[in-house]
Amino acid sequence: ALLARARRVDDPRRRLRHILRAYVEPCVDASKGGGGARFTRLRAVMSAEGNPQSREIIARTFDETSRAFIDSIAEILPQLPRGTIVWRSHFLLGSLYYTLINPERVTRLSDGAVDGADPEDSIRQLVAALAAALEAPASDEAAGEQIMGGTT
Repeated sequence: ALLARARRVDDPRRRLRHILRAYVEPCVDASKGGGGARFTRLRAVMSAEGNPQSREIIARTFDETSRAFIDSIAEILPQLPRGTIVWRSHFLLGSLYYTLINPERVTRLSDGAVDGADPEDSIRQLVAALAAALEAPASDEAAGEQIMGGTT
């Protein structure tokens, strides 16, 4: 429902942010409290395990939804190859998991200036960072930059 509503936003830049929020918000909401936080950790561990049973459970449970989000992002960013969007969506998931399972690190590294457990701030920060990552050019080489072994 959140994705369907986000896809109706007219402005493509705003639509991207609404789509990202539709992806992030339910995960942040589900991670509140004991059971949801434990489930988020379990999902992260299962993803890291890499065994065939975990991969099958994750694929069966999450791939259809992930593809719907990837398709929605691809419509907004047609200049990006689908593979780039898939990679960046993969990074999105990693950022989301790490944010949810380790919020105290944000608080600690900010010397308490930021509450890493603040769900609304987590959502705002994730959406802003992920939108910027998705809107970046397809690759550094495409932008005429070389990272290693040359000039930048």
